[in-house]
Amino acid sequence: MKNSNFLKNLINKFNNYNHPNYLNKLIELDANISKLKPAAVLIPLSFDSKSQLSFTFTRRSQNLRYFKGECCFIGGYVDKEDKCALNTAMREAFEEVGMNKHCLNILCHFKPIFTSHGSIVTPIVALLDQTKFTQNLNHQEVDLIFKVPTNVFFMHYFNWQHEDEKCLITGITSTLAILIASIIHSQLPKFQFAPDINLELNKLDNYLDHLNLVNGKQFINDFAKKN
Repeated sequence: MKNSNFLKNLINKFNNYNHPNYLNKLIELDANISKLKPAAVLIPLSFDSKSQLSFTFTRRSQNLRYFKGECCFIGGYVDKEDKCALNTAMREAFEEVGMNKHCLNILCHFKPIFTSHGSIVTPIVALLDQTKFTQNLNHQEVDLIFKVPTNVFFMHYFNWQHEDEKCLITGITSTLAILIASIIHSQLPKFQFAPDINLELNKLDNYLDHLNLVNGKQFINDFAKKN
């Protein structure tokens, strides 16, 4: 990895956002949350060919039943064999693109976020050592892996061009990318990102609390009605 001082600073920043037991705390507050489908995503950070710190995204295969063709972070639902969100993220990373624990340095367990699909997702932020990563795409699940510089997410431009492919990044994927880019660069987006909350640079993950408070009960109620 490049620029050791920058990386040390990055590690220190993410220490403030590490909440490995946060989901359990949410379930203690509301047992209905345990009825949602737990999931995890891996958010790998690495330097691209221009030495820009970048996110690694994938595009879901057209072979999949759900969310086909969507651009997202690596991840999926928790399996019964998984002991925790980190296990899920690591398993999915290896299954989807061949990324294993030897090329990753975990920075933090970001606060979980509810989705409108009846799941609650724990984001795992990590540093990816490209020199130790041998890409091996599982084309049944993923048809593309690509990098996007983190500073792109300050410009409200999520339609990324990767070689000849157009990659639209939306939903909770873009929300997480904006928040994490803001932490990395110590600045807020240049566009109106959270009009209904006073977003503070040193408390960016509070926005996830806000989203969960606003949307969580509705998602839980909707899920309960269907099940």
